[in-house]
Amino acid sequence: MNFIRSQQQEPTESSPLLAMGTSRNPRPLGRGGCQQNVKKINLIVIDIDSEMIDVLKVLYDKKYLPSNVSIEFVCQDFMDFTTDKTIDLIIGNPPFIKLSTQTITTYLTSNYNKQATNLAEFFLEKALTMADYVSFVMPKNLLNTPEYALTRQLLSQYSILKILDIGEKGFKGVLIETINILISKVDKTNFVKVHSLIENIEKLQPKNYIFDEKLPYWVIYRDDFFDDVASKMIFGQFDVFRDRQITNSNSSLTKKSNTDIRIVKSRNIDDTGTVLIDIEQYDAFIDNALLQSMAVAKFLNRDDVYMTPNMTYKPRLMKKSKGYVVNGSVAILTPKNDIKLSHRQMAYIASDEYCKFYKIARNHQTRSLNIDNASVYWFGIYQG
Repeated sequence: MNFIRSQQQEPTESSPLLAMGTSRNPRPLGRGGCQQNVKKINLIVIDIDSEMIDVLKVLYDKKYLPSNVSIEFVCQDFMDFTTDKTIDLIIGNPPFIKLSTQTITTYLTSNYNKQATNLAEFFLEKALTMADYVSFVMPKNLLNTPEYALTRQLLSQYSILKILDIGEKGFKGVLIETINILISKVDKTNFVKVHSLIENIEKLQPKNYIFDEKLPYWVIYRDDFFDDVASKMIFGQFDVFRDRQITNSNSSLTKKSNTDIRIVKSRNIDDTGTVLIDIEQYDAFIDNALLQSMAVAKFLNRDDVYMTPNMTYKPRLMKKSKGYVVNGSVAILTPKNDIKLSHRQMAYIASDEYCKFYKIARNHQTRSLNIDNASVYWFGIYQG
């Protein structure tokens, strides 16, 4: 209840606080002094799991609670929950689930982001309609992926008090990066507290600086170094293609026919982006006839595009030659205009300076490093 302590200066009665998705939420209540400045805390605990509600009723039995705390337990889907009470704060850890088209259609009617597909996004938007403050654990890709572009636009209308970068420390054994975002519809502040548990970084960032509309998404660790490198680059020069059809089952580690086509994978591109490396028991090939049914086949005989590995903090650009294709571990960058990068410009992308810049540009992510229509922006033309 540190939030209550920081927001309430004089003893007062709190409107209801709603804790949603209780199985992963912390236990902030006890007989300590953290609620002494609030006359009354009315907590609504909602969870779809009836067994969890029963457990919580035992843990938070009235005899264990401070006298100024009352709890109402509700077993219901949050998306179906309604109340006529004024809610001060909603705390939640919504489920990160991709929804079916039928379910999405049901929720989209009242949703700001009409491109949303993740249940967590719908939970977040609903919470914003109900409370003055919302504190949610969300997928870290809320910061950057195209799916959440309209969500970021919506959130930018409010005060973002804090973004806590939890990385992969949020859920033991689950390799999902998360953040906690604290949103206020009441406060008027132009600054955002940014704290990384992984990188041990704490910054007080100007809101308009890290949510700069000139950038493709939020860059929460932006700093002077980032700006200095950015001043040397012309960004937004490429479109991106990523194969999703070549698999281990339809390709081979051996060349079975003279007509088989080589598949370039991420490790085939050396760290400087200048040489294709042959790697035993890694190099792959695909039947040419099968390849022709795939979208990536259109790049087989093109040499006017560039390649860069996905999922890495060792970015590099390499000009593609004719006669081979790539699988999904390598992104193909197609120039938007008739540009040809020099060897020096391509080499800069593999430099230590650009690698450091790229980590900031990607918000120090570890699991969400695919190059998509937003992040391809950072592969530009070096002008230094």
